[in-house]
Amino acid sequence: MMKINKFILAVSASLVWCVSYGQQEEPARQHEPIKIDGVAAVVGKEIVLESDIEGALMQYQLQGISIGENEKCRILEQLLIEKLLAHQGQVDSLEVSEGEISNTVNQRIQMLVQDVGSMKAVLDLYQKADQEALVQDLTPIMRNQLFADRMKKKVIGDLDPSPEDVRRFFNKIPKDSLPEFETEFELATLTITPDPDPKAVEDIINRLKEMKKEIEEGADFRTRAILYSDDPGSAANGGVYNGVKKGQFVKPFEAAAFNLEEGEISDPVQTEYGYHIIQVIRRRGEQLDLQHILMQPKFTPEDLNKAQEKMDSIVSKIRAGQLTFDEAVKAFSQDEATKLNNGNMMNQNTGETTFPISMLDRDMYYAVGGLQQGQVSDPVFIQDPRGGGKYAIFYVRKRTEPHRADYTKDFNKLKTLAKQELQEKKLREWVSKKSKDVFVKISPGWEDCKFVTSWAKIRHED
Repeated sequence: MMKINKFILAVSASLVWCVSYGQQEEPARQHEPIKIDGVAAVVGKEIVLESDIEGALMQYQLQGISIGENEKCRILEQLLIEKLLAHQGQVDSLEVSEGEISNTVNQRIQMLVQDVGSMKAVLDLYQKADQEALVQDLTPIMRNQLFADRMKKKVIGDLDPSPEDVRRFFNKIPKDSLPEFETEFELATLTITPDPDPKAVEDIINRLKEMKKEIEEGADFRTRAILYSDDPGSAANGGVYNGVKKGQFVKPFEAAAFNLEEGEISDPVQTEYGYHIIQVIRRRGEQLDLQHILMQPKFTPEDLNKAQEKMDSIVSKIRAGQLTFDEAVKAFSQDEATKLNNGNMMNQNTGETTFPISMLDRDMYYAVGGLQQGQVSDPVFIQDPRGGGKYAIFYVRKRTEPHRADYTKDFNKLKTLAKQELQEKKLREWVSKKSKDVFVKISPGWEDCKFVTSWAKIRHED
């Protein structure tokens, strides 16, 4: 029986042709390489370090994906393909702006902080002295990733399997090898952020006003952002976000930023993340280069208790039938992303409304793992890596138990898998052809890997 597991999903999100449905030989190691930090492979002018492979293994472990030593060859081939795509993307002069790179680095840092709990934990994990060193290391990695993503989109194009394509895909899978889908949820949420002590808010607003005055009198914005900003994604970079377009940030922040002239600094702006001052560095058509300082009031135990009591009351009314979940969302929820949609949640990893149980984060798993359709969870406190946090409850709109794929019930999932197969085929054909035109070298110790593409046999100069 074919199972759709977390490793396959993680691989397919990066390089779709690694999904094989058992039709291609699994890469496997014959002999383990000597475990020293060195060059594992070269693609064009791009180098794959053995530490890159170890880093990818660590990322899978952070996501809770259990993989063995034999998977190192699979990871190496993923990196070879990424390097080949990035190399060709630069040869083809695909457009990747410095603003995009900077923003992608900031977003990645925020994700890392969310994964491991704090900036200090991230720096300890990656053995970096400070956030600026982490930014410097991530910048070339994210630049290559953006070139690879652009090139992959160019290669794959816009594939949309027809119902007949999906049926052919489904029918060719042996009945005893049909994919098994795990427990899944369709969820809605209601969140409440504790109200901080008014004196703490007043102190932060006054401090931001003082900073604005100091900067207008000649102080350096960047230095103050590094020292005082609570935004882990941009503080080390002086609070800078380049190439900002409308729709990227929460509405109050965006409204303030796009109303500023070049060099102008806003008054303190309140968002769901705290209080900001914003300065526009440069306007470029419909885009802004800006910098900001975020400061967040700290919650007292009393602030947290009041919010929890309010959430407990809401849950009690829903369970007693005095209030529907949708009515509660409209009346009380402070989640801007879901409030206008009855609290309905979107899976950001897949773009779908379903959440496989293995992809739930820890807080959501403990909240809804034991719930049935139509039930509401107890309140949970969700820590924000940027500081503070919020109380949330989750409502199970639908729960689907584990089952083998059914063409009618699982059409959308099967369409996604059929699309991945088409993408896999197109990308594999491109890699097979392009790898013959680019210098590729596999270092000793890795040549015994069984790859899908015959990388180890390739010795071409550009």
